[in-house]
Parts: sequence; structure tokens; C-alpha cells
Amino acid sequence: MNDEENVSKEDRRYLLSIVGPGRSGTTVLGGILGEVDGVFCPGELRWLWQRGVLAERRCGCGELITECAIWSDVLARGNASPALAGATDQRAAAESVVAWQDEISAHRRRVLSLTDQPGWSALEKYTEVLGATIDEIFSVTGASVIVDTSKRPQDAAVIARIAGLHHVVVQMVRDPRAVAHSWGRVKALPANDKSTAMGTRGPWASLWRWTGNCRESESLKRRIPADRWLFIRYEDFVKDPRAAINDILDLVDLPHGGNPVQVDGSVTMSGNHTVAGNPNRFDRGAVTIRSDDEWMRTEPLSRQMLLGLAALPLMRKYHYAVKPNAGAAVSNDSANATRNG
Repeated sequence: MNDEENVSKEDRRYLLSIVGPGRSGTTVLGGILGEVDGVFCPGELRWLWQRGVLAERRCGCGELITECAIWSDVLARGNASPALAGATDQRAAAESVVAWQDEISAHRRRVLSLTDQPGWSALEKYTEVLGATIDEIFSVTGASVIVDTSKRPQDAAVIARIAGLHHVVVQMVRDPRAVAHSWGRVKALPANDKSTAMGTRGPWASLWRWTGNCRESESLKRRIPADRWLFIRYEDFVKDPRAAINDILDLVDLPHGGNPVQVDGSVTMSGNHTVAGNPNRFDRGAVTIRSDDEWMRTEPLSRQMLLGLAALPLMRKYHYAVKPNAGAAVSNDSANATRNG
């Protein structure tokens, strides 16, 4: 892991990785941070090659990733990396990167250890290309902070290997019963020039993913300096989003005066260049952050209890009660106004 202790705070290039289970508010958190001067949020950067190039998905700005003014420049720089010297075109380069990502995912415990991995070609080449891509994002956007909402700890572990970055991590966790409920809802997903639906998961599959992400996050946390790691619960974030954003601004040495969240919990989303994430990344205008506790009213109590007991060690660690407080649930109108990542 690289160290920038000899670089002044003013000259540091911050890379903030947001890790946490899907449907835990990570997309909206990244979007809010992207409204801060000097901060650029690419969304889930890990999907740049597979979804952006190969699947021809759209940027948060509405253009195809490969035609977006920012991402076309960024991809050109990344593709110029020596690791991609044999690629004949942009698709061939993207196919190589995706193959490296797949191999790394199959051996993510090795990546999470943050130990040297000499001779691991896929990790070496992907780290090189990702580093060149991040360099170009800083150059094209002029940002001093990049916020990656890829969510998987293994992606944060790769970034931790890139020299010249002051890498910090925000871990965002939400009650697994709420996450399972969200994964069970059908959400429209704009794809190319048509709309499809995001994939759904059953409650037990969702819990398995939630548990795996949390355990891997805890593994990575043991290897990251304490002053570079911030833990946030979704439930605390929606209660006081302005305070949560201030805590993150402290982590990347930015003034609280740049906090875009108003005292009433509202924030204006002006637009972005995210490559992937929850469909709410396409939303524009004023958004008020409120709790989404629909699951407490609609999910059978027996299922809530069983899921809570199945994740008991982590539930206790993150201060979640096995029997949820249904009396704390908000009205339907408030729940529908919530933006979830």
C-alpha cells in the first residue's frame, strides 16, 4: 500500500472508495459527494469496461460511455497503458481488462491481504491500467478527490496498491432486512435506448451477499490505517445526512462549507458522469433524504426475525436489533421520497 505522508494535504490526490452491500445508499451518497467542488464521482468505476464499453451502457449524462466527452478521453489514456499494448481496438482492450477482473474476483482473498503478489500477471496489469485510468480522470476533470462507489472491498484493495494516491475508505452498511426487501423490488433500468429491469434477489441470496461484503470489508479494514477508514450506517446517514457528509469531508480534508446538503436534509442533484450504479443516478433536481423503512411494515415479522438471527454476529457488531422497531417506521409518502443507492 502506497504512502503519501510526505505530500502536503493541498497537493494530495484523494481516492475515496465506498464499500458496502448493494442497496445500502452508496449511489446516492456518491452522487451527493459529486456535488462538492473539487470532487468527481465516476459511480461504480469497476464497470467502466464491461458495462460501459462492451455492453454500451449510458453515462449519467445520458451519452454512451464511449461517446461521453469525459470517458472517451479517459478510455483513450487507459488503453495506452503498456499492459494493453497488444489490444487491437477499444473492445479488445476492454475484454482484456474484464478477463483480469474476473481472475482477481476468483482470488479476492489474496487481493484483500494487501500483501505483495509477485508474478500475478492479471493483478499487475489491471492495477497498471486502473492507475492510468484514474490519473486521466484527475487530469480531465481537474478534481482533487475521486469517489468510487464500486462497493466491493476487493476493488478498494486494488486501488490501495496504486502509487501516488491518498486512499481512504467509507464503509456504508444498512440493516440486511432492508437490503433484502430492496433487492426484491423491481426497478427500471435505462439501458441503451430502451428500459429494462434490474435483477432481483430472494431474501436469503441477498443476506448471503450482505454477509460476504461485510466480512470482506472487515478483513480489509484490518489492513487500512484507522485514520483512513470511516464507518457509516445508512440509518444514521438518513437521520442527519449533512453531518455524515461533513464527516466524509473531514476524511478528504475539504471544508464543511462545500457541503451540498441543506439543514432540512435536501440536496440538489445537478448531473453527473457515473458509469454505473442504481438508476437514481439519472435523477436531477432537488432530493430530500429520508428513511425508507417500508420493509418494517410489509415484510412478515417471522422472516425479519429469521434473517436477523442468521446474521446475528454482524447484526450485533453494527448495532441492529433482531426484532426491528416497527414503531419507528415513517409514512408511505416519506418512504417513497427516499433515494436509495
